[in-house]
Amino acid sequence: MKTILTLAVVIIASVAWPVAASGQGSPQDESTPLVFEYQGLVPPEVVDALETAARSAIEDAAREPQVHAAAYNLLGICYYLRGRYEPALENFDQAIDIEPRRAAFYSNRGIIHRRLGNFDQAQADYQQALTLDPQNNYAHNNLGWLLLLQSQDQSPHTYDPRMAEQAIEQLLDSQLPLASVNLTAAYLLIDDIDAARAALPDDDPEMLFVTRQCLLVNAGELARVAGNWSRARQLYEQAYELGQRRNLPPADPRLNGAAGTNADNPWILQRLGLAEYALADYTNAQLHLTMAAEIFNGDIAGRYAAIMAHLAQRHTNPQAVFNTDIETPASWIDALELYTAGRISQRRLNLMAGDDDQNAQAAKTCEMHFFIAQQLRLDNQLDQADQHLRQCVATGLANTKLEISIAAAQLQHSDDR
Repeated sequence: MKTILTLAVVIIASVAWPVAASGQGSPQDESTPLVFEYQGLVPPEVVDALETAARSAIEDAAREPQVHAAAYNLLGICYYLRGRYEPALENFDQAIDIEPRRAAFYSNRGIIHRRLGNFDQAQADYQQALTLDPQNNYAHNNLGWLLLLQSQDQSPHTYDPRMAEQAIEQLLDSQLPLASVNLTAAYLLIDDIDAARAALPDDDPEMLFVTRQCLLVNAGELARVAGNWSRARQLYEQAYELGQRRNLPPADPRLNGAAGTNADNPWILQRLGLAEYALADYTNAQLHLTMAAEIFNGDIAGRYAAIMAHLAQRHTNPQAVFNTDIETPASWIDALELYTAGRISQRRLNLMAGDDDQNAQAAKTCEMHFFIAQQLRLDNQLDQADQHLRQCVATGLANTKLEISIAAAQLQHSDDR
């Protein structure tokens, strides 16, 4: 693993270096800009060596401007690898100021803007990279991934289909293995399961860490929507194991605890915990969902994970209490928290599920029936619980929605009783 990661970052760091040093090349010479989430995955001594080489080139006033530009780009990569986005941005700016026609520099800077939440600037940088080099695989992948993230950020209950299709177009134009993995995620989002299966690349053990980890998660998603929860759990576990600290290089103290690695990726922990919940392994479900909630740190995904962790805990400790500081529900997630804590009724929850947006109301209705069913199952009112599970499934939402797939698994278990 360490050898693969070291080789990967050396390839990234050397992209523009030989071309720039010779003073030759065109946009088509662009090869590998910064694309993966590498912080904490590259041995610190490798980053140190790259930084030393970059600073040496910058300090040598006799070197050509192209070499200085490449050195600033490399220094920006080093800062990125340590999770220091602001100085990384400054160095990519310097590289672009010196040599404004290098597509890789814009693609690199776009990733920093994305990490800083500057999505408009990130998109502008990726598009400029593609203007300079229309065949740049990395810029296509990066722009596709950005559009996919944005397509899911329009609402907590639905996605923007137009933007999702734009993401797919960009990802199809990239030849990277990671782009194929991201394309699988995009097809899963729009519920095109056959296309998702066709897009997922083979599980090559030589794939870079993040590519292979994402591949395993998406393979788990495909198993989940097919109803094979045991296989899904196995794949999620493999993805989680791949990111365990014992399998990674020693932590770089300069990360200050803010490493952007997938080592404890909360989405993987969430999926693993939900698979365990669907398989009635409530002890492990509580553990992994609680871990996910802590890493999500209070956002909506974390609050959902905390609710599910409590429901898992109730199966092993019926007296467990769900604590919430919410007094009056102002949002749907507030209502779910208060219902789980036993502080509002089913009727109040039903009222909160109303929404002017038809898609959002369908999603809320699905979740309402799902969470009511979980409470009824805890109260051993299994027939009533099954009625709500059927109403959850009857909302007609895609099986890719987690509540639908778990409800289907629980109904299958009921049929087997």
